[in-house]
Amino acid sequence: WDYAEPGLCEEKSASALCDLLQGHGFHVDRGVAGMPTAFRASFGSGHPRIALMCEYDATPGEAQRPSPFPDPDPQRPCGFTDLHNGIGTASVAAAVAIRTAMARHRLPGTVVVFGTPAEKLCIGKPTMARDGLFDNLDAVIAWHPRAYSTVEWDAGPGCYQAEIFDFFGQSAYGSAPWNGVSALDAVTLMNVI
Repeated sequence: WDYAEPGLCEEKSASALCDLLQGHGFHVDRGVAGMPTAFRASFGSGHPRIALMCEYDATPGEAQRPSPFPDPDPQRPCGFTDLHNGIGTASVAAAVAIRTAMARHRLPGTVVVFGTPAEKLCIGKPTMARDGLFDNLDAVIAWHPRAYSTVEWDAGPGCYQAEIFDFFGQSAYGSAPWNGVSALDAVTLMNVI
């Protein structure tokens, strides 16, 4: 909460998470996928290979004091209105708990922790996926705070998927608007359907 670093600048946040993981016996690779604040940490070997996702970027312009309503702080240009600070911290704590159970009960497998920076910019996970960091996993646990509890199954790639849509219109003279085609109407309809 106190670091509140924007995407790709989460140096203190990533370092704190990596240091905690290393202190609990994880092998940590920092700066993966060409991003200084991205990391991969692992404990154990073999399968199942279960991964947890950490997010820790703050949102520029959403800085607020710990109050129940938006309360901008001019000394803090970024903040956590969606608890990304909690995602990183809780995911690392869960990984340490899994590692402890694995060691205590001699359970086979590997627990992997991914530090995915710049989540608000949609950069961290797609870049890490492009570089193959999510290959050969049996399961990924990713979560986000909500006002309700649920479990959702997703067999997808575990990161963002982007599509490009082109909309073409046709200009029309004002006295014959029926000859025109509105690309803006198409975009609006796509957004609401």
